[in-house]
Amino acid sequence: MDNSKFRSHPNIHKCLISSPARFNGDYEDNELLIASAHPSMRNRTLYNTQKDNEYNESQMSRYYYVCTFDFLPEPDQQIVIPDNSFIGDIISITLAVYYGKRFDNHGILESYGIFWMPNYEPIFSISNDHIGITNHLPRKDLEIPLAFDKCEAIIKFILTRNVQYEKLHRYFLAAGKFYLNSLQIMDQDIEKAYLDLITCGEILSNFYDYTDNELYDEKLKKIFIKLACMGEDSDIKYLKSRLYQVRKKFNLTLKNLLKKIF
Repeated sequence: MDNSKFRSHPNIHKCLISSPARFNGDYEDNELLIASAHPSMRNRTLYNTQKDNEYNESQMSRYYYVCTFDFLPEPDQQIVIPDNSFIGDIISITLAVYYGKRFDNHGILESYGIFWMPNYEPIFSISNDHIGITNHLPRKDLEIPLAFDKCEAIIKFILTRNVQYEKLHRYFLAAGKFYLNSLQIMDQDIEKAYLDLITCGEILSNFYDYTDNELYDEKLKKIFIKLACMGEDSDIKYLKSRLYQVRKKFNLTLKNLLKKIF
């Protein structure tokens, strides 16, 4: 008797994510599906919490979504089956950056034909449920409706396998990791959340290439000119290699990226 129809397809993978913000609709293309996971009617606490707070936030608001994807290669059967929960991290980062909302990854549910238990680590209740990163309203500085069918552009970007975007992908995910972590820990450790946002800005600032005229003040430029006249090019190169100009790059990047509405 062939019972394969009951088995998870080895090329289909599923992970569980959540957010205190309520999102409508689904996202679906040839590589990824993001759809709501409805609470069991036997879990009256979660069921009633979501029902009572469908349009109004609360400290216990939490909505779950299943991400189904098939864009991973088949594993080598001679090695340990890989942990693909990192895909949930990538999706959480991408959605958090796009919508400006907190997301949490609860791990893999199905992968390579095997069923997995989600992460049951408790998530602390939200102390301020009306702020922009957790409420049910679009961020005022973004004005993107909270509907998954609106995120096609950012999803296509993150799933695109193109050498042209390789650097942009790396910096996006590196900076986004600290941004999302800041949103996740803000209620418990506001100082650490602030430092994570600073780190996010520093990573972004290293993505851009700035000219000497943008990085150095008039006094430094006069020193470089004086050294150049003396034929001390090696000294100029050495000084520039030691002048990282972290604060200057940080300020330039934020000024260029932030819009007036923010």
